[in-house]
Amino acid sequence: MKQPLRVMRVLVPLIGLWGGITEAGYFDCNVVYDEFDQLMSKQFLVEPDRYVATIENRLTRKEFLELQQGRFTLHPERKGFGVAVVRTNRNIHGKFVFSWEQSPREDWLPLIVQEAILYGRVSDGYAPRRLEPLFVKPASAVDLDEARVIEVGEPAADLLYDVADGVFYIEAINGASLSFPVESMCHAPSG
Repeated sequence: MKQPLRVMRVLVPLIGLWGGITEAGYFDCNVVYDEFDQLMSKQFLVEPDRYVATIENRLTRKEFLELQQGRFTLHPERKGFGVAVVRTNRNIHGKFVFSWEQSPREDWLPLIVQEAILYGRVSDGYAPRRLEPLFVKPASAVDLDEARVIEVGEPAADLLYDVADGVFYIEAINGASLSFPVESMCHAPSG
């Protein structure tokens, strides 16, 4: 009977060690092509602030330029894009990459939601739905559930894109939530 007890003394610490390893939030990006595609899924979409530092629900363009742009390992066609994690007001989880369109007018800077993915069931990635790119003018809202730009004030809107006192910003509205990672999930390999 002493044999099984001895095995348990060895197994319990090993199981605890294994559990600790699975909670690590940083990856060696020498083996990652794109964080948005490869790392930002499952539990990350439910609680991204558990894995990286985030800004919650509202991001200004200045914060994007200072804290997001160029921070992530992304495919070349996404270089310089921002990343957002969303829970829509219909309680659908997803993520999107975005950028600001260049404009000769400083008072009119369109937002491009380049690629968005919403999941029917976030725990296992069931029923992913890729949305078409959205071109969003200031003083507009977006219903991500229906993948459309709509009027500000409509209850279906999940996010607002607007400008106030020259400050452009994206903001979650109507019970939706947005998280903007400001830290990569990658690290330099040790050694």
